[in-house]
Amino acid sequence: MPYCGHCGAELVSGDEFCRSCGTALADVAAVAGPPAETSARRNGRIALIVAAIVLGLLVLGGVAYLFVSAGANRAQLASSTTGTATSTAAGTGATTTVAGGGSGVGTVTPPSTTTKPAVVPKPPKPNPDANDVTHQATFIKKTGVADGGDHTMTFDYVQFLTGSAAIHAATAHGDTVDNDFYVVNDNPKLRTFPVSSGVLIKLHPNDGPQYSRIFDLAEFEDLITNGSQNYSGRSYAWGAQQTYYVNIKHGKVTRIENIWTP
Repeated sequence: MPYCGHCGAELVSGDEFCRSCGTALADVAAVAGPPAETSARRNGRIALIVAAIVLGLLVLGGVAYLFVSAGANRAQLASSTTGTATSTAAGTGATTTVAGGGSGVGTVTPPSTTTKPAVVPKPPKPNPDANDVTHQATFIKKTGVADGGDHTMTFDYVQFLTGSAAIHAATAHGDTVDNDFYVVNDNPKLRTFPVSSGVLIKLHPNDGPQYSRIFDLAEFEDLITNGSQNYSGRSYAWGAQQTYYVNIKHGKVTRIENIWTP
């Protein structure tokens, strides 16, 4: 079978031109077999092969670079999450712990079931000022001495009313007003307070408030014990229904004065 003497392509009988390179067959002699590969063609083929190999190596290198970079990023992410992240569910106190591993896959640690001991709030300290009063009408029920040696007094608070207020209160209690005052004692609660060392005790004798006298605590306790005492020729009396005004400051008795009535 003839071949083109220019390019070596196989020829078809009756062709005037090579179907591969277009050379006029009249200008070149046909050969019985494919022509030997020229040096230039061989070099060109080698160059194409080398170029393909280089291109393949570049592609492989790029893929390898991307793979290594992705691995480095995963390793960095894993190292940053190796520390323990703790989150507390709102209002529950439950804690979820996520620990990052070398593979980048976290493991969830269930919350601890350890029950913390209940915190019992301490009771508030009593506020001594909460009992402070000024000019409070009262009966004095008794005196005493506390374990620490402080003198104490026990009071029964009352309302000492005069004028129309006394009339209204007496009427409400089915009673009448005598001498323009009326004492209301609807609350039987008793209150005991320590007596301040500087307590002021001012008492009016039966003769009138113009003869008032300052008593010390011992004299006043003696008056309560005995019911009445004479001082400077004047009589000072104490009774279960004798009314006083009392001042309580910082939880201690600071002033006592009897209410004089004609």
